Amino acid sequence: SVIRQPFMAPTPYDPVNSFTYVIGVSAFDFGLVVNASSPWTTFQQFISFAKQNPAKVTYGSIGVGSIAHRVMEQIREKVGTDWTHVSYRGSAPGQVDLQGGHITALSDTGWAPLVDAGKLRLLAVYGKERLKRYPHVPTLRELGIDISEESPWGLAAPKGVPPDRIKVLHDAARRALDDAEFKASLEAFANEVRYLSTEQYQAYMAARVPVERDVVERYKLRQQ
Repeated sequence: SVIRQPFMAPTPYDPVNSFTYVIGVSAFDFGLVVNASSPWTTFQQFISFAKQNPAKVTYGSIGVGSIAHRVMEQIREKVGTDWTHVSYRGSAPGQVDLQGGHITALSDTGWAPLVDAGKLRLLAVYGKERLKRYPHVPTLRELGIDISEESPWGLAAPKGVPPDRIKVLHDAARRALDDAEFKASLEAFANEVRYLSTEQYQAYMAARVPVERDVVERYKLRQQ
């Protein structure tokens, strides 16, 4: 979102040149979940229902232009079905509506506690590999849909902070990644440490600029 926002609306920053990306910490893993009481136990069953019931399926996401929204639109184009997007300001309202039967599915992250509690069912994940926590849940690519998306996150500092201070911040955060309590907090949401050095993180963010620009243009996300 840091990279994408300047292409959607005027911002007071440049997504690459205004920051020093200090350290990559982890990534938000996205996936498609349905109510555990729904009849679909596989992604293929869900897609089959959507094809047979065009425009009857509604899915929620954390906002227009988000990875969660974008992936569902890509799936729609690739499998040739139709559904209605419902945008939420955060994950919690969407999770509540899904449990209450107000939407058919939710494309999101942060569903692990509800999946573990037996309230939601995870049908597919969007990353490159299956999650260790849910080894039985396939990736989209395994399902024949050539899509792979995740949202790495970490720490950034303003541009111009002296390199020696950036190193102090990086090294302190790097040590914290090995902390058992921190790892446990990630695991509660089916996340894990995905370290990127300062150089790797900076390069990753710069490489995302043309990707996010194309997303905004393709899905007409620019705000008037």
